[in-house]
Amino acid sequence: IPALDADPSLWDTYSDLEQFIPNNLNLEKGSPESLELAAQIKEVYFGNQSVGPDTLQGLVNILSDNFMVIPSIRSIKLHLARSPAPLFVYLFTYDGMLTVSNYRATYNYTIKGPAHADDLAYLFSFHAALDLFRPDEAAWNVVRHFTSLWANFVKTGDPTYNEDINWTPTTLTNKTYLQIDEELSLQHNLLGDRMALWDSVYQDLQ
Repeated sequence: IPALDADPSLWDTYSDLEQFIPNNLNLEKGSPESLELAAQIKEVYFGNQSVGPDTLQGLVNILSDNFMVIPSIRSIKLHLARSPAPLFVYLFTYDGMLTVSNYRATYNYTIKGPAHADDLAYLFSFHAALDLFRPDEAAWNVVRHFTSLWANFVKTGDPTYNEDINWTPTTLTNKTYLQIDEELSLQHNLLGDRMALWDSVYQDLQ
């Protein structure tokens, strides 16, 4: 992102949407299947618009999904298919003062939401940003929820620590996950709109 800010012509490097197709799909670049999937990516992530400053969030989403979300979702499914051990899934969405893009950004674009590993700053002491951490009530709520959930999981194998929220394990038929924000909420079907595309692709091509 900083490079895009310094040299806007670099946006052109993202015009080829085939580069966002995961390598493990083994699609030949330029093949009808690859071009069709690139068109679906443009529709789902960019609303059929060109990649540029106006569709920055779409670029962030496809990069996030490629590097983090798609592998995580596939790992979850493999675990559930092969292991009886309960699996607790969460999505951290709190956009606070320790969000990397809020305190380390040197670019002019606005990126919503936390970055990869931002959740760790609310679970452990984050020495790199201690001088920036002036927690308000919302931030302290996140810290209290987070540490209580993890501590109870270590002690009992079940992260639920009070009656306010019952974090149930995810299953192949009941895809629950805990959304961790200023408040906790139990949700279903993690990033379902975007993942529906990849579920369909992997099912059809593998």
